[in-house]
Amino acid sequence: MSSDARDALMLEIGTESSAWQDDVQRFDAAAAEKLGVNTTDLRCASLLMHRALTAKELAQAAGLTPGATTTVLDRLEASKLARRRYDESDRRRVLMELTPAGKKRIDEIWGPLVRDGAAMMQRYSTRELELVRDFVKKVRAIQAQHIARIEGE
Repeated sequence: MSSDARDALMLEIGTESSAWQDDVQRFDAAAAEKLGVNTTDLRCASLLMHRALTAKELAQAAGLTPGATTTVLDRLEASKLARRRYDESDRRRVLMELTPAGKKRIDEIWGPLVRDGAAMMQRYSTRELELVRDFVKKVRAIQAQHIARIEGE
């Protein structure tokens, strides 16, 4: 591949990545509207999909202040997407978790997208998927560096 063709391919990857980011933001905005929350609340609900978190853990993961996190948690509870519960191993700790109804509502939105993405990935070899995974991890690491740079200014 010539240098010009390689440069054009790299430019196309950058353009497609930017368009993908725009599409994700548009999807998330539509999902947040459908769920009756804002995009910050949606980001926090997404973090709770993986496991229950304390307010401090959620604040750190979402990059929010403690006060903003409390407001998010109040809104998520009011929308019936999440609830507070005491940690069974340490009753002094309060965890935030998605409600069963919240999980169902979120799955109704993201489930079809996840299934379509999984079906699309079936077309690729393990080696190709490993390459994509490695590329995405490296892009995320670069993104994290620049988030830290901007937040640190």
